[in-house]
Amino acid sequence: MAARDRASDDRSTSRLDAVERFRSAFAQACQTEVRPAMEAVIERLRANGGGGLIHQHPGGEPRFRHPSCVAWLSLEGEILGEPRPDRHGYLQIEADVTAREILVSEGDMRQGGGGSRSGRAGSWQLSDLTQERVRAELVEIVRRSAQ
Repeated sequence: MAARDRASDDRSTSRLDAVERFRSAFAQACQTEVRPAMEAVIERLRANGGGGLIHQHPGGEPRFRHPSCVAWLSLEGEILGEPRPDRHGYLQIEADVTAREILVSEGDMRQGGGGSRSGRAGSWQLSDLTQERVRAELVEIVRRSAQ
């Protein structure tokens, strides 16, 4: 009985370690890959009369269960007030640490202009969190928003 309990404790500890490693790897990828790509696209939007902002959350809250990083995009001026998916383009990248996958949501709405997509766009792996991939996804959102 004691051996079975120890084995169960070892499996639980191993799962918790894997979750924490995934959480840490996601935070590192946000810092070195995701945020720099988001900042570059927002700066380009600003240079062309648009704007945007980035919200990053550590997770563990009722409203933000998973760690996440969200780029909110505006084609016309800065975002005033709280950004909304029915008014602003966005790319949300969040880590489901339990399933160890990256959940990606996006929208191409704009105030006064409709859009064609808003919501879950798929899932990525940690290795997909590169500046190139994030930048390409944001550029596509901006392109769709401008149509």
